[in-house]
Amino acid sequence: MQKKHTQELQQQRGEFERKAGQAQQRYEKEVWKLKEEHQAAIDQVNETLEAERKLNGKMKQEALIRRVELERLQSDLQEKPRKLEKEVNELREEARTHRTPRYPLGTRVLKHFTGYSDPFSGTVDKFFQDSGFYHISYDDGDSEEMTEDDVETYFDRLPPPATTAPPTKRQQSLISGASATRVGGGSTPAIDCQTASTEDPSPEEMNKLKDEQLQILGNDELKPKRALEMFVAKGGLMTLQELLSLWAQSKDTEQGILLVLKVLAVIPGVTKDAVMESAIGRKLSDIRKGREMNEPDPAIPDMASWIINKWKSILLSTSSNPNNGDSKRKKKTTDADPTERQVKNVEQEKAIQDQKETKVVPDEWVGERVRFGDVSALFFEKDIEVSYLMVRSKSNNPNHKAVESKIPSRDKRPSKSILKVRLDASERVYVASEEHDNNEEGDVALGKFRAVSEPSAPKSRMSPEDDVQDMDTDVRDVDADAFDIQAASPPISHPKSLEFCWMTITHRT
Repeated sequence: MQKKHTQELQQQRGEFERKAGQAQQRYEKEVWKLKEEHQAAIDQVNETLEAERKLNGKMKQEALIRRVELERLQSDLQEKPRKLEKEVNELREEARTHRTPRYPLGTRVLKHFTGYSDPFSGTVDKFFQDSGFYHISYDDGDSEEMTEDDVETYFDRLPPPATTAPPTKRQQSLISGASATRVGGGSTPAIDCQTASTEDPSPEEMNKLKDEQLQILGNDELKPKRALEMFVAKGGLMTLQELLSLWAQSKDTEQGILLVLKVLAVIPGVTKDAVMESAIGRKLSDIRKGREMNEPDPAIPDMASWIINKWKSILLSTSSNPNNGDSKRKKKTTDADPTERQVKNVEQEKAIQDQKETKVVPDEWVGERVRFGDVSALFFEKDIEVSYLMVRSKSNNPNHKAVESKIPSRDKRPSKSILKVRLDASERVYVASEEHDNNEEGDVALGKFRAVSEPSAPKSRMSPEDDVQDMDTDVRDVDADAFDIQAASPPISHPKSLEFCWMTITHRT
């Protein structure tokens, strides 16, 4: 009985322990769940605080930016009146000093230069605000600066429109388009020559002209020089000018431009009219000044400058002008002071005039009679033989051997000199005959020369007037027809013993 009661108590204790364990598990689960909820609440609070902090920082940053912008606006409001006032003052100063050019760009001028019969045409292509000068580019490639008064002067020199007489009935019929009767009968339509001359050639005409130029250059029957001259006469410079304008637009065609410039440097038949008609001078001037190309090859501007100078020396030379005055004056564009430019031009003109007034004696033979008054040059009617005789002085060198010459007797002398030069007895030297051998130390073999002087009285007994009188007497005594050329070897200078040369005229035996 007691054993049964003990078993029941054990069962009840096991039941209580089981329930207590279940209750403990439920408690632990509830505690863990509460901890998780608490941690989630804490995380949410932290996130809220972080978001609030970020929002506050952004708001503070925006507020700071707005504050800086507000300060800048306030500074601008303070500076803007001063800036506006400064700009207004600058505009007033510019308006006060601004120079409006009286003559627009493209105005044509016509100027006469001293020494040239024809005037030179130019174009206004630039106006300088600082100095008030106009830059003039002439059709021949030259340029200069002019004041407004100069432009007005040369602009007024342009020829006025020609006033022609009333046309006749014949001319009226031709101008109005009436037909003209030709020889074979029928009629041909009349053409207004003035209209045809002023119109620019059409592309078809230009292509036809280029075909004709190619035919001229490809004609094997023409000589090269003649073909190039015909090419220039046929408008070849216009074609070359178009090539320069086309190739100057690209950096890759510099070799083509250099080739065209080389052709222009050597092409014959270039005339002033052809250069002015093709306007190639202005193109060369632009290439020389670097207006056509950016950073070109240095050889291109140099070649263009060389061509311009060559054409100016050939086409604008004053030697062909009968007036033969001063050359064309060129004003440099770098000179801003008119007085300085005028002084430089006067100096250049004076130097050119002095150079022209200097007489140069032409070094060429002129057939005239013998004149003894001029000691610098002698002119003869007949061909003469001029011999340069070397007189060797006594040298201190023991190895040096002077040329020993034998004085021929008076009876055996084959020639007679018409120029008597009085020398001392120690200085009289005569050249040996045909049997004279060359000096073994390298002296010059003088060859077949004649005796060059007659024995004369001592120098103290002769005066310069007697010398001239004797020479005149000898000239009258000698027959002019007996002179002839006798070949002579050219003299060779000796480095040590050559003292002077003696010019003689020999008379054939």
